[in-house]
Amino acid sequence: MAKLQPRKQQKRRTTKEVRHYVKQWRVKRGFTQERLAALVERSRGLISQIESGETDLTEDMIFAIANAVACEPWDLFRVNPLKEGILVDITDALQGKPAEVQAEALGFVRGLVRNH
Repeated sequence: MAKLQPRKQQKRRTTKEVRHYVKQWRVKRGFTQERLAALVERSRGLISQIESGETDLTEDMIFAIANAVACEPWDLFRVNPLKEGILVDITDALQGKPAEVQAEALGFVRGLVRNH
């Protein structure tokens, strides 16, 4: 009979090991660390530690920061608004608009791209 080997535990990745764009979103929205801290009801020091990677982002903080900077939680990890600013601006402009307005805007952009 074969001896069972213990399964290797996978190391849990922390947000310190995962790149995030908290600082970039804060800057894009024109917030100081103090302002963001006030919006999420935490200290400026904690915001500084999060931005520098010294402190992990908790799930609650991810949602609080995303709400404060008006983005989706996953955008904090996927979108650098300082590099992709025009896309963020377009998304902001279309936020909450009816689906037909969003579709018309997309059609307009596609038309512009095809013609250039």
